[in-house]
Amino acid sequence: MKELKIRFHHINTGYCQEFWEIFPGDKQKQSCFILRDTSGLGGSWRIASGEYYEPSFEVSDEVTLILCNHAWQEYLRVGNDKGRFPVGFPTQEEACREAWNNFSGKPARLLDTPDFWRWFAPYLPTDIPSWEQDNWRDNNRQIVERENLSRFDFCGDEMAIVRITERHTECGLTWRMYFADWTDEDRSTSYTMFYGYEVDIDSRKLAKI
Repeated sequence: MKELKIRFHHINTGYCQEFWEIFPGDKQKQSCFILRDTSGLGGSWRIASGEYYEPSFEVSDEVTLILCNHAWQEYLRVGNDKGRFPVGFPTQEEACREAWNNFSGKPARLLDTPDFWRWFAPYLPTDIPSWEQDNWRDNNRQIVERENLSRFDFCGDEMAIVRITERHTECGLTWRMYFADWTDEDRSTSYTMFYGYEVDIDSRKLAKI
C-alpha cells in the first residue's frame, strides 16, 4: 500500500476545501497538494491538479495519508477507505468551533461584522462623503493589546483563541475582536476563524486605557 506524508497548508472556506501539502520529493520543484472536500460528512480526499490546484480524482482507497504537523512529524493516519479509517479527522473549522464552544471566557454578546458596522455608524463624521466613510472607519485603527486566551491543538500544531483590542485613532472608540489563529508568529494570519466583535455601551471610556 502506498503512503503519502501531508501537512496542513490552508483552507478555501467558500469552496469547503482544505489544502494539504505533500511531502516534497528530492526532485520536486514546486509544492503539490491534496484537497480535503469538507462539504460532506467526514470529508473526502482528492488530488489537486492543474495551475490552480482544482479538485481532481479521489485518492485511492489503498493510499494511507500520514497527517503531519508543520515540522513533518507524524500525527495521525487517515484515508478514503472508511473500512480502515472509520473515524474522520476534524476539519480546521470544526477544531476552531469546538475550541470556542469549550472556552469559558466567552463574552455575553458578540456582534458579527454587519452589526459592528451598524454600531459604529453613529460615530462617522458627517462632513465626509459617504463613499469615504468606510476608509475613515477601517484605515484609522490601532492595536492596543493582543492576547492568547486559550490554546488548543490542530494536527499536532498549536492554535489559540485570540483577543485583540483595537482603538480608532480619530474618534477614540475601542472594541475587541475574537478569532482563532496559529500561535506560531511565522504562520499567523489575519485570522483562521473569526468569532465576532465585543463592544462596550460606553466605548469612549476605553480610549483612556
